[in-house]
Parts: sequence; C-alpha cells; structure tokens
Amino acid sequence: MAKRKKSFFEKLTEVNDNFDEKFKKTLTKKKRNWINISILSTLGIGVIAGISIPLAINTTKVNYQEPESNDKTIIEYKDGEGNLLYSANVKLISDLLKDNNLLKKEKINDLYRRLIFKLYEEEVDASETYQRLYNNSLTEFESVRTDIALKSLSKVRKDKIKYLEDQRNNVRQNYPFETFENVWNQKLQSDEFGKSKTFDEAVEYLTFKQVENDAKRRYEIEIKQQDLSFINRTAKRDIFKQDNNGNLIKNEKDEPIVLFSKDQKVFDFYKENETYYTDSSIASRVITITTKSFIPEFKNVNNLVSDYFNKYNLNLATSIILPGVQNNNDLTQPFTFDKDNAKDKLIHLLQYSVDKKSDGSPVLNSNLDILKSFKEASYYSLIQANETYKDYEKRKSNYQLYLGALTTTNSTNLGTKGLTTFDELLKDDINAAIGTQYEEIFENNDNKLPEIDLNEIFKLPSGINNELESKIKEKLEKAKEITNTNDSSKFNEFVEEIVQVNKYIKQLINGMSNLEFNNYIKSNFNNNFNKEFNTKSLTSFAYNVKDMPGNLLIPSSNGLVLLKNKNILSLQEFNDFIKSDLINILKGNVSYFKLNEKLSKTLSEEEFIDEVLKTQKYKEFLLEVENPFSQSKETKFTENDINELLSIAKSISIGKSKTNNLSLITNINNWIKEKYNTKTSMNIIFKDGELKIGYYNKTNNELILSEKNAFDLIQNIIDTKLSKGEK
Repeated sequence: MAKRKKSFFEKLTEVNDNFDEKFKKTLTKKKRNWINISILSTLGIGVIAGISIPLAINTTKVNYQEPESNDKTIIEYKDGEGNLLYSANVKLISDLLKDNNLLKKEKINDLYRRLIFKLYEEEVDASETYQRLYNNSLTEFESVRTDIALKSLSKVRKDKIKYLEDQRNNVRQNYPFETFENVWNQKLQSDEFGKSKTFDEAVEYLTFKQVENDAKRRYEIEIKQQDLSFINRTAKRDIFKQDNNGNLIKNEKDEPIVLFSKDQKVFDFYKENETYYTDSSIASRVITITTKSFIPEFKNVNNLVSDYFNKYNLNLATSIILPGVQNNNDLTQPFTFDKDNAKDKLIHLLQYSVDKKSDGSPVLNSNLDILKSFKEASYYSLIQANETYKDYEKRKSNYQLYLGALTTTNSTNLGTKGLTTFDELLKDDINAAIGTQYEEIFENNDNKLPEIDLNEIFKLPSGINNELESKIKEKLEKAKEITNTNDSSKFNEFVEEIVQVNKYIKQLINGMSNLEFNNYIKSNFNNNFNKEFNTKSLTSFAYNVKDMPGNLLIPSSNGLVLLKNKNILSLQEFNDFIKSDLINILKGNVSYFKLNEKLSKTLSEEEFIDEVLKTQKYKEFLLEVENPFSQSKETKFTENDINELLSIAKSISIGKSKTNNLSLITNINNWIKEKYNTKTSMNIIFKDGELKIGYYNKTNNELILSEKNAFDLIQNIIDTKLSKGEK
C-alpha cells in the first residue's frame, strides 16, 4: 500500500513541533540553573505574602495557608505565541527556598544598602570640599554658594525621622485611638515606606532611597557647556585640608596640609581632550564630559566609555521609510499606500526639484536621485570640520525637508535612533537587527540577497493618459535644453517648466482609476519584489539596493525601510565619535545620540556590589562592619563572607543576563516562524523536517538551502552580537 502523503497543514504542524522542540533543547541544565537564580531574584523576599512577576512571566498566586500540590505550577516562561519554554512548580520553588536562596537575596540587599551608604558618605565629604574650592576661587561676577554640598547621612536621617513623625501624627489626629496603631502599621507596610515593619525600618528605607542615586554619581555622566574661566579657576588664597567638622588636618610636622596654593587651579581634573573639549570658533566656551561625582579621581569618564564599548556591539543605524506596504501573505495583491500620506510621498518621489549652480544657471534633479544621494544620518547629525554653523544648518535643513517630503519618516530625528546597542535593536526592531547582519546570515559565496532598483519601482506609468504623458515629456525636454545653455537669465523660465512638470505628474497619478493605479503598482512594485521559483512567487525579507552600496530595502508593515548601518569597531573610533558629538553641542547644535544616558551605568544591586568590591578598600571597610547574618562568634564580616556574597551577586547577575538573552533569542524564534508561516518567504524554507535558510543564486535563479537549520545558524550569529560576556 502506497504511503499516504502528508497534507500541507500536517507538514506545517510537524515543522512547528520540531522547531519548538529544537528551541526547548537550548534550555540546557546550566541555563535552567541560572533561570532558577533569576526566578528567585525576581520573586524577592515577598514571596511568602504573594508573587508579583513582570509581564513576560505568567504567575499563579500562591496561598500558603492551604498546602498546595507539589506539581502545581507557580511560574511559566512562554514565547510570544504562548508556547511553554520553562516552568517552575511548588516543589521546585520549595527546594530553592530550602537552599536558603531567599536568605541569600536578603543578604545581597543588606550588603547593597551598606555600600550605598558608604559611597554616599564619600560623596558628601567630596561635595563639601568641592563647595569650599568653589567659594575660594570665585571670579568677579560669582557669589558664595551653600547649595552645592550634599546633606550628611545623619541630616538625611533626621529629616526622615521628622517626616515620619509628622505622618504618624496626621494618622493619630484622623483616627480613633483603638484603630490608630493598625492604620499606622498598614501605612508603614505600604510601598511608600518600603513595606517596613517598624518605624526605624521605615527611617532607614526612606534614608536609603533618598541617597541611593547620589551614591552612584561616579557611574553617571553629565555633559555641560561651560565658560573656559570656570575650569581654569584658581585659588584666591591657600586652601587647607579639613575634617568633617571644619578643623584643619595637619601633617606629621604639625603643619596644615595644603590642598591648593594661591593661584593654583582648583579643578585640576579638567584636562583638555579628556574631560573637556574646545573649538577655535568659540574661544571662551568649552564642553565638559565628566561623571557627576564630586570625587576628583572618579571625574574622568574613560573607564565608563571603555566599559560600554567592551560590553556592547555599537551601531549607528539610518532607517528611512519609503511609501508602499507589501501584503506578504498574498503577493498577488498590490502594495498599499493608504496611510501616512503614502500616495503623496509616492508622487513626490516621481517629481523633480530645481537647484542653482554657483553662476546662477539652473540644475534639474529628480527627487528620486536626491533620495539616493542621502548619506547616513550621522552625517547630518554632526557639523563637519571647517564647516560654518550656517552651512551646517542649511545642509541639515535641506535633508530634513526632503526626508519629510519623500518619506514617511519623522524628519525631526533625521531617520536615526542614534547610538544603539545590538541588544536594543533586537528588542525594539528585529528586522533592523537582523538586517545589520544580513551578509553573515543570508549571503554566502556568490549567493546574495536579491537586488532592487529604485528607478524601476519609482517610475512614471505609461499608456495611462497619453495627453499628460506627452506634456510631461515635452516640458522635461524643454527644461533640459535650458540647463544645457548654462544661461542664468533663463532660471525663472526653467522653474516654471518644472512647476508644470510636477503639476502634470500629480494629475497623472491622481487621475488614475483604482484599477489603473493597482495595475501600475503591481507592474512597478510586485513585479520587482516578487521572485519566481518553479512558478511559485516568493519574496525576500530584505533586498540589496542597486547603486546604493551598504543599503538594504526591507518591506515592513509601515512601508519600505531603507536601512544603512554603521558599526563602531574600535575604541578610538568611538572616542572620535564622542568628541564630534560634543563639539557639535558646543557649537549650539542638537545632539541626536544622548551620550550621557547611553554611557551612564545603570547597575542592578548585584552588578553594583560586584563593581564596588573590585576596589580593595571597600572589602577592608566591610571587614570592620558588623555582619547581621553571622552565625559564629565572629560578628564582623570575614573574607569568606565577602567572597560568598560576591559569588551570589555574580550568580544572580548572570542569571538575569541569561534570562534577558533567552527573551531576545525567543524574539528570533518568533521572527523565523513568522517568516515561514507567511508561506511566501524565500529566506526561510521547510526541507527534510527542518526550517532552512534559503540563499538566493541569481545566476541560476534558484535557492540554495543551508545544511544546518535556520534557528541554529541565526542564533549562533546573533549570540556573538549580544552584550559581550558569558551568554
């Protein structure tokens, strides 16, 4: 009996099952261990009262008053389609709790708070010194300031005690005596007061929350425009070192220690081309880039810059959206132009612009050629060397003008999201992320992505309206004759001819019936994007663009994304880029890169602990501090205690990182399945029970399939681009 052939839907079900199984196998035992750690770090200490998990995790509330079955699911990780990737039941959570993981998390919280207080006290001391240096180096038009120094930790605590006492008195006045304590305790246990059990706990929590950000000043960057006189300010008299009470600190000879002698620069952490930059066009002004720390040794940003560069793959992507939305589920349907004024943009792309040579003679440019001449967005974001502000503004304004007229892109951001990491791209715009890696993923040897010619897509229809088409041709020929004469006196005549050309083009497109317009779009768009393989039409997720090296055209739900990406490959290149942006700001221009936000470190509790304890003096500080979790007669922290806590912190950090990367890999999984499920993709092909990558061979008009499955190939490439370090 002949073996029954499987139906398409059976094959589809099978490939999805195989694909899901393949994905599940990536969750090795090692990865599960990190996920377990991440789960507990997410659950936090409040697990006994209830579970609160981010949206990416489905939860079932647990009531510990009634014993639950060991196999009851508490947490589930699912992909975007609801497929189960990982789950944790009552038994697993109980086992983790028995392992004291929650106690470990509590220890981490305690250590984090201690280090925050320690670093804050250092900032307080340094801020008082900074204020003294400022006030002892005043220039002619400056006055004494008392608002620079941070409040001492004891002062912050006193303020919080008073605040809580006022809050308690308010409650006492508004509730009868018999209910006052209950109401007050409920208020203490609210999020506002850190779910505290006692008054003292609430004081510590509120104190901690107020100083937390200031304690991290050394990890935050600020960019400022300053007068050159500010960074060159000098001491008006000898400035001596003082203790916290304002007493002079003396050396072994019983002499006051001089911090800065009269006429010495007091802010010596300012160094040209490191913490500040100048430009000859603005002699009296500088642009500074420092951390927010008051501590001189932490003012330089070099470590933050190099850490950021070493951790991430950095991109400057230009993304411009051209009109036309493809129906990738039915390639016979015409591209649509019914949103974001897409039809008007199409008409503008078919029209012409007028320019003028230096001698005043006219120049004819097609708008499409102007679009094709666009450089990457960073060129329009930064003023160039030896370029005047006026010339830069004119260049940028012209770019924005055409960007607004010819594309559906918001011209205010110049078609760029600025400096982005690959992780951010993969999270926010997976098409762009995969597009930046198209050569590694979808090309090999002579097999390349198909090529698209913008001149073939954006060209005028023919045979629709012979009268208008003749007028357009006639006017264009006359305009070209004028340009050939190089006669500046005919410029106005030339302009009038082009005005008429553009008018006729608009009439031609808008005058078509729906059927004529759809046929025109099919001829120009569908016939160029669709590729025929054995009588079957397929489409690519992206196309190389003819005459525009390095550009991709990616059909999307918003339109045709013209993508060009620049990788920052060296630290020197990154530093040069930072300098260019700073000079740009100094000259009064807008920054499109938000470097202060990008370069500042946003550290989790665990990352903060790991970062701080790289410095030996903070370990020595802990050795003199009482350890509230000590189970021995030795009540202070020991070397073993510190090393154990460091190990826990690193484990939780790695667990969170792996969970985040798992989420990003899930995005890739969904992208691959989405492309395949359209049944029109030439890039993702089903073969031998697996999804393969299709490499396009133009010479033979065929698809060469990858040996390995698509998920493994793409994941392996993407893995190398995610934030560096252990994956």
